[in-house]
Amino acid sequence: MSLTKQDLQDIVAAMKTVVTEAVEASEKRMVTRIDEMDKRVADNTELVNDLANHIDERFERVDERFKKLDKKYDIMMNTLDGLAGDYADLHDEETIGAALTKQANDKLDNHEKRIVRLERAKAST
Repeated sequence: MSLTKQDLQDIVAAMKTVVTEAVEASEKRMVTRIDEMDKRVADNTELVNDLANHIDERFERVDERFKKLDKKYDIMMNTLDGLAGDYADLHDEETIGAALTKQANDKLDNHEKRIVRLERAKAST
C-alpha cells in the first residue's frame, strides 16, 4: 500500500486538527491555572494588607503608650529635679547649722574655762 498525495494531505490536515485541539486545550488549562494563581495572589495581597493594617494599628497604640510614658517621665523628672534642689538646700542649711553649733560649743567651752579660772582665782583670794 502506497500513500498518495491526497493521503498525505489528509494526514497533515488531521494532524493539524489534533495539534490545534491539543494546543487549545493546553492553552485553556494554562489560562485557568493563571486565573487561579491571580486569585491566590489577590487573596494573599488582601491578607498581607490586612496584616499590615493590623500591625500599623498595634504600632499606633504602642506609640500612644510611649507618649503617655514620656509625659509621666517628664513629670517624674521635674519632681526629682525639685526634690534634688530641696535636698541641696537642706544640705547647705545643715552645713551652716553644724558650723554655727561648733562655733557656739567653742564659745561655751571658752566661757566654761574662764569661769573655772575666775572661780579658782576667787577661791585662792
